[in-house]
This record gives sequence, C-alpha cells and structure tokens, in this order.
Amino acid sequence: MRKNIIISLSSFILVMVLVSCSKGDKGATGPQGIQGPQGLQGAQGIIGPSGAVGPAGPVGVVGPTGPAAPAPSVLYSSWATVTNWVAGSNGTNSVHTASRTTPSITAAAVAQNVILLYLKDVPIVKATIDAGNVAIVKNPDVVLLPYSEVSYVNLSGTNYSIINEYSGAFNTPGTVTLTYKVGNVGLFNVAGLNTSNIQFRYVMIAAGLSGGRFTNGPAAGFTIQQIKQMSYTQIAALFNIPENGSNEK
Repeated sequence: MRKNIIISLSSFILVMVLVSCSKGDKGATGPQGIQGPQGLQGAQGIIGPSGAVGPAGPVGVVGPTGPAAPAPSVLYSSWATVTNWVAGSNGTNSVHTASRTTPSITAAAVAQNVILLYLKDVPIVKATIDAGNVAIVKNPDVVLLPYSEVSYVNLSGTNYSIINEYSGAFNTPGTVTLTYKVGNVGLFNVAGLNTSNIQFRYVMIAAGLSGGRFTNGPAAGFTIQQIKQMSYTQIAALFNIPENGSNEK
C-alpha cells in the first residue's frame, strides 16, 4: 500500500515539472543590434570570354548636300613665267606684248571685284654715262600694274627720257594681255632686252564695298586706293598669300 502511494506521488511531481517547463507565449521583439563592421572585399572574379561580334547595322541614309562654302575673300594665282612675248615697235618706242590665260577672271569677275596684276623680274632700260648706249637692269621688286619708271640722259645738250611702261588689260574674258613699252629707245643702242624671265600673278579681292570701303574679309575698312598703294609684301601679309601656289579651284 505504501509503495503505491510513493509511486503516485512521484508521478504527480513529474507532471507538475513538465507543466512548469512547457513553452510560454512569444515575447516582444527586442531592439536591432549594432551593425557589424564591413567585411573585406572579395577577390575579383575571372573575366569571362568576349562575346561574339554582332551583325553590322544597316547603312544610314545619306543626308542632303550642305550649302556651298562661301567664296574666299581673295583669290590668287600661282606665279607663272610669261614666255610668249612678241616684240614690235612704234616709232621710237619698243613694244612687247604677251597674253596669259586667267580662268577665274571672267567678265563678271572683272565687273564685281578688284583685280591686282603683279609682275616680277622685269627688265628696266636705264641710260648710262655713255649716251650712245643704255644699260638694262632687272627691277628687284614685285611691281603692280600699271607700272612706269623713267630715266633721263643728255645727248649733245638735249635731255631725253627713257620711259619704261608695264600694263595689263582684260580685253577678252579669261585672258589678260600684258604690254611692255620702252619709249625713246630709237635714239640709243638697246641690246639684250630680255623679257623671257618676267613672271606674272594676279590677286582678285571680293569687292563688297560700302561708302568706298571694303566691308568684309581682311580688306574690311580699306579703300581700293589704299589697297593699291600697298606693296606686294604688304598685300601678301594682309591676305595670307603664300610665296608660291594658288587657291583657284
């Protein structure tokens, strides 16, 4: 009997312990903890192989032609040797003429622009002390046409002048006629008058004039007369003209 009581009591205590240790209701969530330090950066992964080249895209549509570039404010030719001089005479005057093609110098170009004609290596007849002969020298400068130079000599008490004249004219569109005249050479012995080395160049300046002055380009503000009074060196510097070459199309 006593043994049964003891077993029953033990079972009661075990049940009470199990009831006391059973899971209770879930409590409230606690505050978030402090974030830990950032970990070390991992090693870079291996670069994968390049993908295949994709197909070419379609050809784009050709755009419309843009406007033409504006004409240059100055057009210049190359230096060219004048080789087709024809010698002649007019009384006591020695007259040499030659022609050069000037493709850009049309009738409209002559009417609408300012054209400067230049020669270099031109011969000049000068009188010597010996009045029976004359000396021929080469002018070292580039000269603007028309150009003239006069020398004098006294022969038997009479003064004579020797006039060297160079000029150019656009009598035919696309062609310039050059003339070299030496006056009064019939009185003297003129030997060795060589025109074969004369070189020619033209510079055409777009006019654009207002009030007698150029309105655009490097010549803006200058009058035609001021431009023609400049030396060739000044013109070349003003319009950035190279020593050789042309910008004609």
